Amino acid sequence: ALKAVHLKEDIEWKGDVFAPLVKDADLSIRAGDDLRVIQGGDCIGLARAVAAGWEWSGTPGTLGKSHQRKKKQ
Repeated sequence: ALKAVHLKEDIEWKGDVFAPLVKDADLSIRAGDDLRVIQGGDCIGLARAVAAGWEWSGTPGTLGKSHQRKKKQ
């Protein structure tokens, strides 16, 4: 199973994953891991980690590169 990153529910995910968007992330994430992007309990896409899990709690810059997103209905 893929590791997951949970985004805050009051934001709209438009591009890459940045720290201000993140509500919670798996600390065992390693750079290069594919991740499920979860928001409000739903998987809304996939991203590839560019930083380790311990950096996801506030490191500035891109933490994950979006490579697949669920289309809005």
